[in-house]
Amino acid sequence: MSPIAEKTPEATATIPQFKISDTNNLAVLKKLCTFLTHHALVTTTRPPLPTRYPQFLGAEKASIRAAVLDEFRAAKVVLVSPGVAVLSDTVLQQGKTLVSPTPGLREEKVFQKLIKNEKEPAEGIREPKYTRLELAEGVKIDVLVVGSMLVDKLGRRVGKKREQVGLEFVLGGLSAQKKLVVITLVHDCQVVDEVPESLFSSMDVPVDIIVTPTKVIRVKDRLSRPNSILWNKVTEIMMENIPMLESVRNKDKEAGKDVELAISAVEGLKKDAGLRNSAGEMVMGCKMKFQSLPRDLKYSELREVLKVKVEPGFKIGVLKFGMAVAYFKESSSEVIEKLKGFTIEDKKVEMEEMEIILKEAKEAKNPEEVVRRQKVEMKSKFKFVNVGDAKSVDLKKALIDRNVHFGFLKIFKNSGVAIVLFQEDGAEVKEKINGLILGENKLEFEELELGEKRQRSSPSPKRSRETRSPKKASKELKLKEMKSKFKFRNLGRVKVSALKEILRDCKVEPGFVVVYMKFGVAIVMFKEMSKEMAMKLKGLKVAESKIEFEEIELESKRITRSKKVSESDKKQGRSGSRKRTLSQKFFEKGLAGIFIGSLPRDVTAAEIKEAVGKKHVDAAHIELIGRKGFAFAYFDKKPEDEDLLKKLKDLKVKERVCKVEVMRSPPRNSGSGDDVVTEPKVKGIVAKEKRTNVERTSPTSQDEKVRSKKTSSSGDEKPRSKKTSSSEGEEQAKRNKESRSKSDISLGKEKTTVNKARPVKTARGT
Repeated sequence: MSPIAEKTPEATATIPQFKISDTNNLAVLKKLCTFLTHHALVTTTRPPLPTRYPQFLGAEKASIRAAVLDEFRAAKVVLVSPGVAVLSDTVLQQGKTLVSPTPGLREEKVFQKLIKNEKEPAEGIREPKYTRLELAEGVKIDVLVVGSMLVDKLGRRVGKKREQVGLEFVLGGLSAQKKLVVITLVHDCQVVDEVPESLFSSMDVPVDIIVTPTKVIRVKDRLSRPNSILWNKVTEIMMENIPMLESVRNKDKEAGKDVELAISAVEGLKKDAGLRNSAGEMVMGCKMKFQSLPRDLKYSELREVLKVKVEPGFKIGVLKFGMAVAYFKESSSEVIEKLKGFTIEDKKVEMEEMEIILKEAKEAKNPEEVVRRQKVEMKSKFKFVNVGDAKSVDLKKALIDRNVHFGFLKIFKNSGVAIVLFQEDGAEVKEKINGLILGENKLEFEELELGEKRQRSSPSPKRSRETRSPKKASKELKLKEMKSKFKFRNLGRVKVSALKEILRDCKVEPGFVVVYMKFGVAIVMFKEMSKEMAMKLKGLKVAESKIEFEEIELESKRITRSKKVSESDKKQGRSGSRKRTLSQKFFEKGLAGIFIGSLPRDVTAAEIKEAVGKKHVDAAHIELIGRKGFAFAYFDKKPEDEDLLKKLKDLKVKERVCKVEVMRSPPRNSGSGDDVVTEPKVKGIVAKEKRTNVERTSPTSQDEKVRSKKTSSSGDEKPRSKKTSSSEGEEQAKRNKESRSKSDISLGKEKTTVNKARPVKTARGT
């Protein structure tokens, strides 16, 4: 069983090789994704995932090698899986029939025919690249192209997580086609020496030809292909999502086959992850405890040492303080025999067998049996007057000695009063606490009216400011009492607390508020009038330095910082807008905006500008959106005979072909209307025109407009006095209004409707 490989001179280059070091399918796929990312063998900016086939480097070269194979050239119908869609265009270019699996197998037919979508994209809608049609009955597929995560030279392959190639193969009746050729496209590092049997099941589709960017490997002896569904690999969710499985299962059930579905993992055993399989069966043979380990030993170091001696698939549970606990698939006697004389850093490791204890699943409690803890109802409320400096603990002890049951208890130290709620009635409480002594004081008490129990309700989303924040409301009321406001300078590094003490020494009425204090400057509001405060603050000193103070205007309204407003926003009368970015300014100048996508990782704006310059095009500004992997480029006015999009076609940045399209929409907060140039600056780019509202006005209204213009124009000719003369900005605004009104009148007289060609939007532009 020796495969036949067709090598090229490129195969001599050093290529990193991936090795399978685990028997768990998901663990192997995760390690492969990490391996591809670490060695930079993928073309996408995002790291590969176990649930998707990787877009490896050299995929185009591999597709070219596959397209010139004799089997591929002789085929008339080619089935291409979504994981290797790079071959789809090649199939159509060679005049073959392109077939693809139905997305999710949710339709009645397993396969569909694909043709090129010639439909022009509508405004704001992205059209699919291919159109799906129903495949005619009796069409035989000659070549099947599938993706693979791993493949060995014997034809065994490992698919992505939750792949459906095996289901598609059986449900589509491909097992009956003996001459069907299965081809897979992978990177050279994805070809391993041998795929373990635990990773390759009878539902997996083996391959006949392996194509990499550097070589073609032909499998000499074909492996058996799946001809029926293994129902222990099918879950309940798959049965719900794939309707055609139900009928196939019923047929297999009538034929006497085992149609029991896959058992989900047992609930409540999450702590034993890795010790059981998907059916809940124990897969570990023993549990060992290692002692006398180096204290600084890491998990990875211990794992590498154990890999050499024991079977793969073991799990290290705990490693700390020179002790470790590990689970092995072999029996304890086999592990002890294999690890005999086990040493780490020239130190013998002590081993001890432990019993595997698995926790049983917890039974869910019946909601009727769950007794909710309810709050005890209080029946009386008392006020204790002369508590003094006593603590709440002392009062509680005194009440417990009198055999009363209290709930809420709080002592207000400023007033020396305590409020207590009791479970007993008022008469019973009076009888029990009569003559109560706390410390040296005989407590005086009186019964208060116990208010109604307030019903708890969810807070309403719409509340007044006072209800939402009582502190803020009280602060606003306090500020309303203020009658003067002073600004202090030359305070040095005095803190707020020290400033308050200084003001109290000046016999200032309590209740003043320090509004601001920073860099030796403070602003304070007082309850006294300004004249009275000026007398009190006269000669105020801090650390033998005289403090300067001045009265400032007391404003009732709260002053907030205003946001920066751009020039275009000022023209349109908007306030509070964000400051314009460079992209917005370039767009408002009417420069052509181009979208550049599929950029490589860690690219800079300077590198993009350099790549654009190689196309003999000078970019005025490049805005790079790093995390998203795309950028916007803005270009100055070019000669009319120059086509910008054609020049930027097949733009390469760091040896990667990038996507170049017209920008779909203007940047946020960019000026729209008068300050945006509607005419495009580059030939071949259609600018989105602003619609003009054609007003239907009566003749009288038009005459009034004309008369008002005449009067305004005659008034402008008269000499103006200095008092009535307006600024240059006001004159410019009047002239703009007059020009707009004239255009409105001319449009009203002609009464013509302006038919404007609606621009066709591409994926990213107009």
